[in-house]
Amino acid sequence: MAAFADSQPSFVVAHDSFALCEDGFPSEGQGASVVAPTITTAPSCNAPGVVTALPSDAYTWNVSTDGTTYTAVPKTVNGHDYILSGQTEFAFDIAQLTGDQCSVAPTSVTPTATARLGSCTEAGHVDLGVSPGYSWGPNTGTTNDPTYTATANEGYVLTGTPGFTFHGISKFDPQSTACFVPPPATTITTLTPGPATVAPVVTSPGEVEGIVQEAPTVTTPAATTPAATAAAPTTLAFTGAEPVPLSLCGLLALVLGAVLTVASRRPRAMRQRARLARK
Repeated sequence: MAAFADSQPSFVVAHDSFALCEDGFPSEGQGASVVAPTITTAPSCNAPGVVTALPSDAYTWNVSTDGTTYTAVPKTVNGHDYILSGQTEFAFDIAQLTGDQCSVAPTSVTPTATARLGSCTEAGHVDLGVSPGYSWGPNTGTTNDPTYTATANEGYVLTGTPGFTFHGISKFDPQSTACFVPPPATTITTLTPGPATVAPVVTSPGEVEGIVQEAPTVTTPAATTPAATAAAPTTLAFTGAEPVPLSLCGLLALVLGAVLTVASRRPRAMRQRARLARK
């Protein structure tokens, strides 16, 4: 009877344990693995970092006051604790950055400057580059030979040459050799006259228009041969020829001219007679 009584509680305990396992509660000695937290936001000069720890059914997270240490604590259900395996405590450096940790390396920048030189008509000028990385000082040279120097602004460092000097910015003297303009060269054109061209004169015979009822009688005047009168000079210049043959040549020319005059008028008279005959 006593043995039966002693065995009954053991049966009840086993029955309860079996029921707890069926309901999903851990039995004594059941283990669970811990998932380590991670830093999701790194610390900066403006704010500390952020750690993310995933929740679990087997443990809870115990976070230190400064938020840098996370410890996994097993849960207890119906008097049974989970047995956690692996690392259970994690430390993180997520404090906000200060001092030298917040210093930023300077940005390199190269100053630039250009110039247009003066001329005979106007003065030149200097064009200084514009940048947030540097500033320009005043001209430490002259108007004709200015000098400008750049200075780096905060957070920047200059590379290259910070100083620029230019020469010849002023306007040139109009009387200087550089502004002398030679006069334009004069070109002389020589015209060579060519041979004269004489256009021939064409004389057309007159045309009689209309109807002539009574044609007038055309009378051709007889050619009058002018008498050649030559006074015998008392004294002639010696030309190497006899004076008598020269006089005969002049007379012959006069006669020939008269003959040609009569000959030129005769064809015209004959044409007029022919037209009158046809009508």
